Amino acid sequence: TWFDATSTSDWKYPKPDPRAFEPIMESIQVPKEHTVYIGDILFDWRAATGAGIPFIATLSGGTPEHVFLHAGISSDRIIRSIADLPKLIEEK
Repeated sequence: TWFDATSTSDWKYPKPDPRAFEPIMESIQVPKEHTVYIGDILFDWRAATGAGIPFIATLSGGTPEHVFLHAGISSDRIIRSIADLPKLIEEK
C-alpha cells in the first residue's frame, strides 16, 4: 500500500504544529528521512519541514504552484495530483 499511516484533525497538535506527525511516526517506526509527506497547502509544508519530514506538494488542493515555489519548494517536489506520485518516485 502507499499509505502506512494516516492522522485526523482531532489530534491535540494540529498542523502546522510539527507534533501533528508524532502519532504517525510512532505507529510506523520508520526514520523521518525514509518517509514523505504529501500536502496541498503551505500549512502542510510548514508542519512537515518543522518535523524534519521530506515534503511533496500536490496542486490538487487549490494552492497554485507559484505559492509553493515562492515558499522555496523546488519544482521537482511539486506534482499536479496524487496520481503523479508513482512517476515521481520512479524518477528519484
